[in-house]
Amino acid sequence: MECLINGCNFLLSNIPCESFSFEKKDDESPHYSFCDTGPDIFPYLLVNIGSGVSILKVEAHDKYQRIGGTAMGGGTFWGLGSLLTEAKGFDELLKLADSGRRRNVDMLVEDIYGGDYSTLGLPGNLTASSFGKTVRSSNDADGSK
Repeated sequence: MECLINGCNFLLSNIPCESFSFEKKDDESPHYSFCDTGPDIFPYLLVNIGSGVSILKVEAHDKYQRIGGTAMGGGTFWGLGSLLTEAKGFDELLKLADSGRRRNVDMLVEDIYGGDYSTLGLPGNLTASSFGKTVRSSNDADGSK
């Protein structure tokens, strides 16, 4: 982990516009704004995505801590994809995912509330539950939807 932090610190200190902010637009297209960090790069969040995900708060060159994460990452995607498709590798799974429609399987905020949930600032197109529309009820006699 120390090597990862040191590498990120180096990039942020020496490569212009190596960090970015993210904003979700209404049209569902992500908007990334690359920005210069300036001389003081701290504090920042480092999200390391691999077989799982770790979220690290980096406060100084030698001061950081893991503040969150999940076991759901690339390994989960690859494992589920291997079980559910005939894909022969990660790249093939990515191509399949690119042509898919998440609205067919993921439960969205709008599926629960009928639109945006403005009180909490949640847009209707935000995923509320991954694979939430694929749940089968015990009432399904043949197990199909």
